[in-house]
Amino acid sequence: MSIATHETKRDKLDILLRIVEVTMTPAKKTHILYKANLNFYQLNRYINELVSLGLVREVDVPFKGYITTEKGKQFLVMMKNNIRSQL
Repeated sequence: MSIATHETKRDKLDILLRIVEVTMTPAKKTHILYKANLNFYQLNRYINELVSLGLVREVDVPFKGYITTEKGKQFLVMMKNNIRSQL
């Protein structure tokens, strides 16, 4: 008999925040995919949303990838402070 671990389902905000955290330094799609624990379809959907919101932008240097914008950094700080205040 094995003991199954139960992971809580992440909501959209958790996933978006994780992507913003991962892209604090330039990150390739594959790096974001593994760190945020997403599949390729999900990653594309969330990245496109973050880019349209201006929280993440695409970069070509030092490689083709994504990085958090200043607006994204402010969003991350605001959300982390909000989460801490609720605890």
